[in-house]
Amino acid sequence: MSVEIIQKMTEKILSVAEVEIEKERQREKKKIDEEMAREREQFSKQDQNRREKTKKQIEQEYKQKSAKNQVEQRQFLLKAKQKHLDSLFHEVVLEMENWGSEVVEQFALEALVDLELEEAVEAEIVPGEKSKHLLSQKWLNRLNQQSQRKYLLAQDFVEGKSGFLVRQGGIEYNFLFSVLVKQIQEMQSHEVIRKLFGEG
Repeated sequence: MSVEIIQKMTEKILSVAEVEIEKERQREKKKIDEEMAREREQFSKQDQNRREKTKKQIEQEYKQKSAKNQVEQRQFLLKAKQKHLDSLFHEVVLEMENWGSEVVEQFALEALVDLELEEAVEAEIVPGEKSKHLLSQKWLNRLNQQSQRKYLLAQDFVEGKSGFLVRQGGIEYNFLFSVLVKQIQEMQSHEVIRKLFGEG
């Protein structure tokens, strides 16, 4: 997969996520502010003498509650971030599945022209079921001319998937969109988290 495609997909993920993340931050801030305001109000209603006697105890309880809340909030945010990332990457797969023939053919052309294969051995392109109607013989002829290799379109397809596989001599090269996005997710999640959540 080209660096440009990875960059475009990462930018798409960031643009979709930024608004949602800001809303989540504001909700969490409001929740914490409200809880702290309640604690302060409760504290101020105590009798002065009693407050002095129990000040240390209250402070200790508050610190414990605050620490517990921070741990729970971190856990919640970690789960929320992972869920949000999974959702964003899933949206990217859905968007790729909606590509038209021109975009899919250009993507495949860029991916395959420089693919390092054995030159003397034919390679077979096995489309995903959702993409099989998008790769034409005319496109295949252009690919063969530009790559100076012999590619064939397989008669079978990968059920329920979009994108394609390349088979040559018992080796498969996987360009199924769900697999490519999963690879990007594994490689780029840290960078996406850093940009979205200001971490790292």
